[in-house]
Amino acid sequence: RDLDQAIKDNRFDLSLTASYGLNQQANTFRDAYGNLLDQQMIAIQFSIPILDWGERKGKIKTAKMNKDVVDIELQQEEDTFKQNITLKVIDFNLQKELVDGALKTSEIARESYKITEKRFLLGNLDYLILTSSRQAWQSATEQYIQSLLSYWKLYYEVQQLTLYDFLNDKTLQQDFNTSITD
Repeated sequence: RDLDQAIKDNRFDLSLTASYGLNQQANTFRDAYGNLLDQQMIAIQFSIPILDWGERKGKIKTAKMNKDVVDIELQQEEDTFKQNITLKVIDFNLQKELVDGALKTSEIARESYKITEKRFLLGNLDYLILTSSRQAWQSATEQYIQSLLSYWKLYYEVQQLTLYDFLNDKTLQQDFNTSITD
């Protein structure tokens, strides 16, 4: 827009102004609005740049450079956005592996607790070992739940960035006209 304005600013310029008015001056109200004076004016203005000592070229060059800077900034923002999506997808894929590992750890801790509990009931282990086994199982389960939370959080972050619903295999769209009227 600035480039377009800089190019157009130093071209031939024509402006036309017209006005029409009625007025009067008198000592009484009746005389002031009777026999009004008619005033009309038309003005035409031409502007033609003849010599500007390179000012026009400088403005155009500056506007082009500003446009180039904006284009580069937009490209950098787009690249950064794409990088963020890529990193979120990588994190999401890694989180899936962490969820699987945390689930296996939780299942192993549960089985270990069941074995420890049976041995405790038979009198082969003391209460401290049973409690320790129970805490290990509980900790593994909490880590599994935390990894699931991170998994779904990353899933919805990727979905928000891409505006794509991967579960239903469709793009996410919002009809703002219908949501405003609802």
